[in-house]
Amino acid sequence: MLFEQGKALVWVDDHIDYAVLSGCLLQLTQQHHLQVHFISVVPEKSRLKWLEPIDIDELDQALVDARRQHMERRLRDHSIAFESSCLHVCTGKPAAAVSQFADHGAFDLVIKAADLGHKTSPDDMALLRRCPKPVLLVKSGTAPIERIVAAIDIGDEMSHLFNEQILGQAEASTKALGASLELVSCWSFDYEADLRDSPFYRQKQSKIDAAITHEQSRLEQELESIGEGRAQRCRLLKGAVVESLSQYVEDNAVDLVVMGTVARSGFQGWVVGNTAEELLPAISCSILAIKPKDLFPG
Repeated sequence: MLFEQGKALVWVDDHIDYAVLSGCLLQLTQQHHLQVHFISVVPEKSRLKWLEPIDIDELDQALVDARRQHMERRLRDHSIAFESSCLHVCTGKPAAAVSQFADHGAFDLVIKAADLGHKTSPDDMALLRRCPKPVLLVKSGTAPIERIVAAIDIGDEMSHLFNEQILGQAEASTKALGASLELVSCWSFDYEADLRDSPFYRQKQSKIDAAITHEQSRLEQELESIGEGRAQRCRLLKGAVVESLSQYVEDNAVDLVVMGTVARSGFQGWVVGNTAEELLPAISCSILAIKPKDLFPG
C-alpha cells in the first residue's frame, strides 16, 4: 500500500472477524510507522423517528457512546492497540459515512474485515463502490499475506494509466507486507466461437488457431514488458475474467488480489464494472480495490 500520509482507517462493527483484522494490522504495523484510526457507524436519526416523543438527540448520543465503549472493549479483547483519540463513531449510512470520513481525513487506505458469513456483504460492496480511497477487504484465512496478484487489463491504451496505478499499489503492498508479487491479466479472442462454429463463415481451423496463437504471443510479450523487474511472475489467462482469475487464486494459494473496481465507458466515463461486481464475491482471498485517480477529481 502507498502510505503518503501514514494513515489508515479501519471500519469495525459487530459482523467482522476481529482475529483476522488483528493479524492484518500486526503485519502492516510491523513494516510501517502507521497511524491507525478506527471508525464505527450507528444508524442515522431518520431510522429512529418512530421512537418520538423520546428525545432523539439524547438517544443518538447514548447510542454513539455505547458503540464507542463496545468498540474499545472488542479491540482490547483481541489485543489490538489503539489510541483513544483515534477512535471515531459517527451516524449515517455506514458505507457513505466511512467513505466521507476517509476522504475528509486524508487517509491513505480504508481497511475492513469481510463480514462473517458473507463472501461479499452489502456493506462490503457498498464500501468498494463508494470509497474514493483504496479499500483493503480482508477475508478469513488470508493472514499473513504472503502472495499478491496484481490483476490488470492489457491491450487497451485507455487502461495504461490505470494499470500503472494498480501495479504501483501492488508493488507498494509487497514491500509493506513482505510478500511476493505476480502480474496477471485475462484475455479472450474476439468472436472465437463465431469463427469456429458459424455455418455462414468458413475458415480453416488451422488459420484460426494461428491467429489466436499470434494474439496470445503479442499479449504475453506486452504483459512481460509491463512486469519486467517489477513482478516475480507474469501470467496471461485465457477465458472469462471471473472464472479464470478466481480459479487462478484458488490453484495458486493467492492471499491478496490488487485490482480495479471500475471499467471505462465511452458514454459515462468511469463506472462500476459488471465484471468487477461479479468477481469480488467469487474470490476467496483478500482484495485491495483501487479506483482511478480521475474518478474523484480534486
